[in-house]
Amino acid sequence: MTSVAAKTSCATCGKGAGLFKCEGCTQTFCTNHVTEHRQTLHHQVDEIIIDYDNLHKKIIETKDQSNSLIKYIDEWEQKSIVKIQHMAEETRQKIVELSDIHKRTVSQELNLLTERIKKARVEDDFFETDLIDWISTLNKLTDKLMNVSLSNSIKEDQSAPLIYQLKLVITSSTFDDKDKDMFQYHETEPQIATSGDIFEHCSSGANIEDHGQLVEHSDSDYTVEVRGKIGYSSGTHRLRFQIEKNPRGTWIFFGIISKSQPMQKYSYESSSAYGWVDYNDYFLNGVRQNHETGILFHHTIENDIIALVFDCTNRKIYYTNVRSQKSQQLNIDINKCPFPWQLHINIYGRRDCVRLLSAINTLVVKSNHTALNALSVWGALRGLETFNQLIYVGNDFLEAMVQSKMNAFHFHIVDGQSFPDESRTYPELSDKGAYNKQDIYSQADIADLIEFSRQCDIRVLIEFDSSGTTNQMSESALFGL
Repeated sequence: MTSVAAKTSCATCGKGAGLFKCEGCTQTFCTNHVTEHRQTLHHQVDEIIIDYDNLHKKIIETKDQSNSLIKYIDEWEQKSIVKIQHMAEETRQKIVELSDIHKRTVSQELNLLTERIKKARVEDDFFETDLIDWISTLNKLTDKLMNVSLSNSIKEDQSAPLIYQLKLVITSSTFDDKDKDMFQYHETEPQIATSGDIFEHCSSGANIEDHGQLVEHSDSDYTVEVRGKIGYSSGTHRLRFQIEKNPRGTWIFFGIISKSQPMQKYSYESSSAYGWVDYNDYFLNGVRQNHETGILFHHTIENDIIALVFDCTNRKIYYTNVRSQKSQQLNIDINKCPFPWQLHINIYGRRDCVRLLSAINTLVVKSNHTALNALSVWGALRGLETFNQLIYVGNDFLEAMVQSKMNAFHFHIVDGQSFPDESRTYPELSDKGAYNKQDIYSQADIADLIEFSRQCDIRVLIEFDSSGTTNQMSESALFGL
């Protein structure tokens, strides 16, 4: 039996007379509506062209915006040049005026000398001593005239920048990741100098030790302000601190203050104080921004290393906890905290102790591992040299001294960090003062070392470092210090 194929209906009118199939949308249309379908497609193309024209217009407008930014840069450049030229010309004029005044002064003194010489010659009233005096005066006037430039100098006033650096701020939605990477690649990395600062001043209740590298609180709980020595007005500077002791976990303020501010008890509340007492707990012009954390650390522990960066150029300071790698930055209002800035620390808890690390090189020795961090080959070399001193080589070292014709062994048996000498009278010194009970020189160890040295014709000089001994004794309970 023969079957009849079903007719395909028109997508527009639904009648079963669809004769033309569109290859784009795969729909079928009748004779009357196929033309209408094509007209619809043409209308959609026209809309796309309109959208294209609108986008093209926006691109041109964006170029105009870029031109306005370029124009701003050009104007900034010209204004900066004018400022520099004006300052240079003003300084030149002052130098010329000073030079003229100096010349007039020398000329007046020379005229007086000339009158004296003329008068003495007319009156025939002079001797050898007068000639010597006149020659000496002439030589002095000559030196005074020729060496005026040596007594004057020109210095840049870094407390008041003449020109501020331009900074391009890129909106996150403006460029895709590839474009932003390109801008990041071409940015100039600021030169960060390691500061050679030291602790120089502190209020009562704390002591500065180790040539300005260490500050330690007393046995009472109250705020003590500590200031650095250097004033910061230009450039970018990095400082690192280690919280060597923080037995009660009370916060420590790390930041800056204007050098013009006098020292005071609650200096962190000064209008020019900026800094952190913990991660995400900071002060802006003396006002604490987080009042819920109290006086205890929440993100910082004993032995943490805190890094600060003072960016005077961009008027920012940066905070990083090296252990947790938590970082923050603060913008500084130069009107409230004018240059020069000064290192500013506040310690509160009893026996809190902060060390200012003089370099970016650190050697941390733990019971199960050792970590050496250095930014240069020389820093790593110094760290390895220090680490070598921690390795016990015993008699091998003394035998090496014999081979090198050395006959005096300076045995520095204790230091400020450890008291490893066993004392029969006060055994608690080594029990509490040594790194651990296994790293102690017993009486037998020292006797064996001295005997072996004697056999090698080596003289042993044993030294007890006085400051280190005092430090370890005071930490023990033996003397009630």
